[in-house]
Amino acid sequence: MKQNKNNLIKLDFSSYLERDISWCYFNYRIIKEVMNKDVLLLERLTFLGICSNNLDEFYKVRVASLKRIAASTSKNFKKEKIKAKKEVKKILSLIEKYNIDFNNTLNEIFLELRNHGVYLLNENELSDNQILYLKQYYDNNIALNINPIMLHKKVNLSSVNDTHIYLAIKMEEKEKDELNDIDYALIALPVHIVGRFIKLLLQKIRKTVLFI
Repeated sequence: MKQNKNNLIKLDFSSYLERDISWCYFNYRIIKEVMNKDVLLLERLTFLGICSNNLDEFYKVRVASLKRIAASTSKNFKKEKIKAKKEVKKILSLIEKYNIDFNNTLNEIFLELRNHGVYLLNENELSDNQILYLKQYYDNNIALNINPIMLHKKVNLSSVNDTHIYLAIKMEEKEKDELNDIDYALIALPVHIVGRFIKLLLQKIRKTVLFI
């Protein structure tokens, strides 16, 4: 803060961080809380969820806005474009760095959950019976509640609800080991109907299994 000859106060912002850069540091503080082993296990998992939700919202709103400014073709926003590009580059660098701690801590928590009888499995860890059960579950509960959106140049995504969780699908057609066509699609997950997890029973050791 400086004062000129006319006794007018002029603020000096050179020592301040940009708002979106500051937000990245704030969200990392949540990750640091998750890394604290003195915090209860389920609370650590809750903090991870908060951090992830914050990041989703940040990308949908703030990063998207910065990218639109950076991509602007207007000559009147030259300074803003340069500034936005620098911020996006810095944000991506920070998030990439923080994601290492996030993923390492997430894997650590998953291992601790297993010690308490809770297993979070992916498709590569399922038994044949569990795969059969999940296929039946998909046919009976999920298949009728999804509607793939095929992506092409003419598709209108203005009606896509950004509060939903989507799977990005890449489809490849091959003939005689040669790749012919590649198509892309979005699938909104019906979590409001079937939830985020599917409970399975690991009968041999009588422990709960959650498939994600």
